[in-house]
Amino acid sequence: MGVRHYQVFQTWATSSGRKVILGVVMVVGIFGWTAGAAAGMFQQQEPTVTTGAASSIAATTATISGSVNPNGADTHMVFVYGTSSTLSGASSTTSVDLGAGTTAVGVSANLTGLTAGTTYYFQVQATNSAGTANGNINSFFTTPSTATPPTATTGAASSITTTTAVIGGTVNPNSGDTHMVFAYGTNSTLSGASSTTSVDLGAGTTAVGISANLTGLLAGTKYYYQVQSTNSVGSANGAISSFTTSSPPPTSYEFTPVAPCRIADTRNANGPFGGPELGSSTTRTFEIPQSSCGIPSGAAAYSLNVTVVPDNGLGYLTIWPAGEAQPLVSTLNSPDGRIKANAAIVPAGSEGGVSVYVTNNTNFVLDIDGYFVPAGSSPSALTFYPVAPCRVVDTRNAAGPLGGPFIGAKSSRNFPVPSSSCGIPTTASAFSLNVTAVPHKALGYLTTWPTGVAQPLVSTLNSPKGQAVANAAIVPAGNGGNVSVYVTDDSDVVLDINGYFAPPGPGGLSLYTVAPCRAKDTRNGTGAFSGVLTADIENSTCAPPSTAQGYVMNATVVPPGSLGYLTLWPDGQTQPVVSTLNAGDGAITSNMAIVPTSNGSIDAYAHNPTNLILDISSYFALCPTCAKTGWAGQVICAKSVAGPNYRNNETQTWTVAPGTFQQPTGQTIYPTQWVSTGSGSTASQTWVINASGNAQLTVFPNVAGINFARYSSEISVFNGYMSTPPPNYTDYEYQWLAFGNSDPNATSVQGSSTTTSVACDSPVQPGGSSCTVTCSWNFNKQ
Repeated sequence: MGVRHYQVFQTWATSSGRKVILGVVMVVGIFGWTAGAAAGMFQQQEPTVTTGAASSIAATTATISGSVNPNGADTHMVFVYGTSSTLSGASSTTSVDLGAGTTAVGVSANLTGLTAGTTYYFQVQATNSAGTANGNINSFFTTPSTATPPTATTGAASSITTTTAVIGGTVNPNSGDTHMVFAYGTNSTLSGASSTTSVDLGAGTTAVGISANLTGLLAGTKYYYQVQSTNSVGSANGAISSFTTSSPPPTSYEFTPVAPCRIADTRNANGPFGGPELGSSTTRTFEIPQSSCGIPSGAAAYSLNVTVVPDNGLGYLTIWPAGEAQPLVSTLNSPDGRIKANAAIVPAGSEGGVSVYVTNNTNFVLDIDGYFVPAGSSPSALTFYPVAPCRVVDTRNAAGPLGGPFIGAKSSRNFPVPSSSCGIPTTASAFSLNVTAVPHKALGYLTTWPTGVAQPLVSTLNSPKGQAVANAAIVPAGNGGNVSVYVTDDSDVVLDINGYFAPPGPGGLSLYTVAPCRAKDTRNGTGAFSGVLTADIENSTCAPPSTAQGYVMNATVVPPGSLGYLTLWPDGQTQPVVSTLNAGDGAITSNMAIVPTSNGSIDAYAHNPTNLILDISSYFALCPTCAKTGWAGQVICAKSVAGPNYRNNETQTWTVAPGTFQQPTGQTIYPTQWVSTGSGSTASQTWVINASGNAQLTVFPNVAGINFARYSSEISVFNGYMSTPPPNYTDYEYQWLAFGNSDPNATSVQGSSTTTSVACDSPVQPGGSSCTVTCSWNFNKQ
């Protein structure tokens, strides 16, 4: 940097003519400086600010403008605006850095959310290091609005799962800038409801479709929801709608039989599975996996036998899963104080326990014959195959493997269940039986168990007063499919069957537990009945699903006098020759029964008037690892006989319904329905046959294809020869050889064949000369 000094002398002439110096003007020149350094030598100025005009004015928006000259210093600016002419309480736009230039900079801001038909005032304000400058206060008037409150409609819910759903609706902003949310919750008034994120729908004039994905919902729960919308003119809400999230699929269970074992006996010394006895109006819990019976902690339900030994009369006993509320059901009653037993399938509760409540002092005995585990969790677990209730054994009949004689005191008998006419396959690993004792006098107890293992220290039923007594029992199959029965005193024994347990396969059913529930109580409706009563279980307050193919019921009769017996069976089928329970002395009596169903109803027959109570604790439905349907179709066979004394021109038809235990790989199709019509003659007589019944149609492999055979069929002959033999008889008829397709993967099996049998029979004379049988068949996998 340099400094140059210049001296300028100005002379002036005096009156005497002399020149003098009047003054000196010094001019200083500065050179070698930068512009910025030079500027620093001078004082800075505040910004120069001008408020401009407003433009693009609408009902709720406008653009305001202006200019700012920073005057060489770093400057920030905002617009302030509001409805006060002095800008009292005004709003501000976001601050903008304009830099440190020396020329005017144009500035603007877009204002939103304004009120229609309103005067707004605005001003530019700018600040730098020298100070703040404000422009003039200008104004504009927003366009008067034509908007009205929005129109909101709540739509339907869709894509509903156990924890998610999509809710929808529409909103018309009606020219006003509109925001909307969905409110939703479990309260029907939406009190305390949650809200979705707010969505800006703009200010259009047409309805806008809206939706929201809800997550984190509770399964099996009813939710309420509503569209809520707001614009500058007002708010509008849609109607409150609702949806229910899906319930989780019910867990299915399969059966594992065990050798019958005693879990608890309060007559023993005090302990978790011993004494003391249960006191009046008290509850006690037994943690079954902790007993000595070896039941795993993963068991989900138990097949139990409950026995009471009351001090005096016992109003009732209830057993249910530990940790749950006591249900309004009963398991058994003993108002006269007699020893009584009843079977029960009970879900495992807290710590695998079951709770027991009694109305009066009583000792309590608990035995187990099996347990249920989640389907697919054990390779040895079994599924249930229901059959039409059928009588397997009755020792009151003529002597035979399944008949007499009665069982003598302190002795036992073995009964080959699969050799009965009830169609039980040799693959059955356990049988669902109803055991009835008809004692000759007082019977201490009766025990059932699988043949071939040591007799267990358990009891199935008791009859200290010598009455006919029944109890359900799931009994594992012993050697050769036999079950053993022991009695302490002379007694006849009747065994009826309603199903069996076998490895999973077509038609197999799993157990699904439900909260114990009272499905029927005639004391609150029709009153005592005799004869046949149909109970609609599916549409009762218990509402088991339509997929149920068998109900686990506890049936209790309250007869005003001697009942005789009660029978339960599937509605729509012929009443079977079986009994479910007996109450010859008119006592309140209970028994567990597994009752198959095809239409959600079951039938009950009472020999004499009685009230009936039906409680449900679980049901059987198709297992997830089993074939869902099976096969459907028909086999039609026509037979003709050349010789005398035999039927001829007979046609029989088997109709096979899907869902039964069936597949053309060596399994029994049961039950099947068939009809037979034809005519026959002898040298002196002519007759017409119209027969129908339930037959077993067995499909089994053959080296050349498949054989179909019908056997052990009861035929009713009408309008025919009625003297010898009787009109109802057992018909062991022909086999039809080698036809069909034995491929286990086949989805369709059709064909026909003609063969000759050497042992055709007739209502007049079984056996004899040969006959010709022509069959056609058509099966389709469903």
